[in-house]
Amino acid sequence: MPSKPCSDALLAHAEVWTSWIHAALDFSQFWKEHEELWSRLKCDSLVDIAAYPGFWHRLRSENPLWLAVYYGVLSSTLLFMNSQEFVRIDPPLHNQEALLQIWYDTALHYLDQADFMQKTDLVVVQAIAVLGVVATNIGDAARHSHLWACALRIAEELKIGVDYEHLIEGPSLRETRKWQHVSLYKRNKGPPPPQSFSISRQAALVKVFASHFKVV
Repeated sequence: MPSKPCSDALLAHAEVWTSWIHAALDFSQFWKEHEELWSRLKCDSLVDIAAYPGFWHRLRSENPLWLAVYYGVLSSTLLFMNSQEFVRIDPPLHNQEALLQIWYDTALHYLDQADFMQKTDLVVVQAIAVLGVVATNIGDAARHSHLWACALRIAEELKIGVDYEHLIEGPSLRETRKWQHVSLYKRNKGPPPPQSFSISRQAALVKVFASHFKVV
């Protein structure tokens, strides 16, 4: 577990450098949930975490699906962080490759703990999409292809590409849902992005397709 300042630095890096790759999260909402998590945990530093016996009990009471997303974000961020940036964040372990693997495995652990195969929940789709950034880079492509099939199936059940099935959602959640829909199905050679996306997200989408999916 990172300290609060380390976690803040990792999320700030993720928002700029990796969020557009997986397109899974509304980062303003994710920041809010992140702050609420640390407020509940009541620990900021690694010293606090080590000294406070109730920390791990509090962590175990958190939503395991959200923690799967969180640790997926942490691990994917390390993949795109250079050695100087890594040292500056004061990580809990000073071996970047090992820490990336630990956080990736922790995300998978929380997916299993949540019994994700029994959940028709957008957070499952988000977690799998984030972990996809890491999987092919650490030799876990076979497992992730199976997880990706699960994410696609859940997305279909949730009808995330159908606006009239989500009439009560707010504008931010609507755009995140549509963005996730495009990201999922473009990887699976699906339909083009809807025109209702914001210009900034459409621009980011072009970068994703051009550099990762060879779509021009």
